[in-house]
Order: sequence, then structure tokens, then C-alpha cells
Amino acid sequence: MVSFCRPISVIAVSRPGALVILNVKTERRERIASSIGRMPLRAVAASAALHLLALLPAVLVRAPQPVTVVSERPVAVRILTPQEYNALLPPSPEAPGAGPPGDAGPPPLIRATTLMSGAVLNDPRNHVTRDALPGLEYAERMIQLCALEAMEQVHAWEPEMEPEWVSAYALSEVVLKGDVVVADGAAFRSDGRWLALRFECELSADHASVVAFAFAVGDDIPYERWEALDLNEFDTE
Repeated sequence: MVSFCRPISVIAVSRPGALVILNVKTERRERIASSIGRMPLRAVAASAALHLLALLPAVLVRAPQPVTVVSERPVAVRILTPQEYNALLPPSPEAPGAGPPGDAGPPPLIRATTLMSGAVLNDPRNHVTRDALPGLEYAERMIQLCALEAMEQVHAWEPEMEPEWVSAYALSEVVLKGDVVVADGAAFRSDGRWLALRFECELSADHASVVAFAFAVGDDIPYERWEALDLNEFDTE
């Protein structure tokens, strides 16, 4: 604890009639002493009391309160790399409908720029098929026309593939939306393999021709699934 007070003059009485004043210049002390020597004892005592009262406030000056010094506790700081910071962040919420990690979803549809089923039906060698279509129920006629377009579009997209059969409902049901046929679970056979296929096919108002087509080829369908999917009935061997 540190304390301090301002310096003061101290008066000490050694014997009656004799005063000693400290911290006062010599000549002044002599003048005071000579004048005091001529003063009566009662006056001297009263003067001494007045000096003590005048000095009392200085003696009673309050010392400053002790200062408490609080030492700081060292704190360890670690600088993170951007990779470490990103690893601490919570995972972002998945978008609605997002699949499991690694599931890229179905391949995008390929929009056909040239429609081919009309040219195939106009070929004289296919007159039997052309003549049979008008006799089919309208939904079946739409599906047959779209399946024919699918066979030609797959071959034009990948010449090594030569589709022999198309099953529009192999993996899931076909959906008809007005003049549009949606087959998300179709399949086609080529060179002894069955491959997944999906397509969207739009027909004319009279359902006599295809006016728009888009498709995507999927993965091979394992042989073990052929029977359950009724794909063996297309086997002509």
C-alpha cells in the first residue's frame, strides 16, 4: 500500500516559555523566538493552541485508498485456415427433393431436332404397320407412334445401338397428358441387352404423327430382373 501526505511544520514544547519551530528560516525563527520570549506564558500557550488548530486539517488529510491491480490472464489464440473454418460450419440444409449424396438423378432429356417416325411409316416396306395404326385405340396408337420415334431417335443418337423392341411401361406406368405421352420407366432392347429409357412425346391433335420428342438413355437392366419386368416375352429366340 502506498500513502503520502504533504510536509507540515511541527511545533514541539520542550519547557515552559521556550518554543522551537522547525522548517522555518533562521532569521524568521530568531524574530519569532525573541518576540515569544517577551510574551506572557498564557499568551504563548494560546498562540501554540491556535497554531495546532490551524495545522490540524493538514494532519487529517485522508491518504489515498490502496489501488488493486488485476493481472490479466493469458488467452491462447489459434489462427484457422479457411479449410479448418469451413469444417467447423454446420452443414447447409438440403434443397427440397434433394437425393442422397452421390445421387446425380436421371440424365437430362435430349431434344430431338429432326422427327423420324413419319419417314419410317411412309416407307412402303412398313405399310402393314402404317395400315394397322388407325385401327388401334387412341391411347395405344399414341404409345405405338412414340415408341417408333424412340427407336429411331436412339439409333440416330448412338448408331451402334439398334433398338429391336421398346416397352413403354417396363419400369413404371405411362402417363398421358392430353396430346403428350410421358414414359419415365420405358426400356428398349438392343443387341441382346435391355436398357432403361425415358421419353416425352407430343403428338398432333389427331394423334396421327409426332410433333415433338425428347429422350434419355439409362443404365442396363440386369438380366435377373427381366422376368419380373415381363421383358422375356419379347425374346423371339
